[in-house]
Amino acid sequence: MPQAHLQVAQYYEEFLRQSSLDPCLQFHTGGHWREVTIRTNGKGDKMAIVTFHPQRLNPEEISRQKELVRDFFIHGPGAVCGLASLYFQESTMTRCSHEQSPYQLLSGEPHIFEELLGLKFRISPDAFFQVNTAGAEVLYQTIGEMSRANQDTVLLDICCGTGMY
Repeated sequence: MPQAHLQVAQYYEEFLRQSSLDPCLQFHTGGHWREVTIRTNGKGDKMAIVTFHPQRLNPEEISRQKELVRDFFIHGPGAVCGLASLYFQESTMTRCSHEQSPYQLLSGEPHIFEELLGLKFRISPDAFFQVNTAGAEVLYQTIGEMSRANQDTVLLDICCGTGMY
């Protein structure tokens, strides 16, 4: 696990310890703070997605929690993480899509970008993108060589998320 991911996770744990709301350790037993997902790219840009179960909180109380997590990671102790993007996802389900429970950008850029074989990919919070970009480059170069692809060849990667396998 990259050190940057560990750092964000440690600060998220610190945030949870000071929160007045409990973490959601088991989905059916209550709690609010569910998880944090961290994405990084080759340049070191970091995106964090905080998932939150609203339980019985009203919209104003939920807004207050969004402010608290944003302030912690942007102006407070978590600012050392240097997040490029901070998202909040409010969800009452164990698994859901962006359409069912939209990602809310709390701070920063809506995307991070990754380069692979000279191509630039835009990565959103819900996009699938291969985390081992060096391995992906080797795979794509090998496929190109084995298929004898040239500059006029079009190779399609069907069902690949953001354009990967």
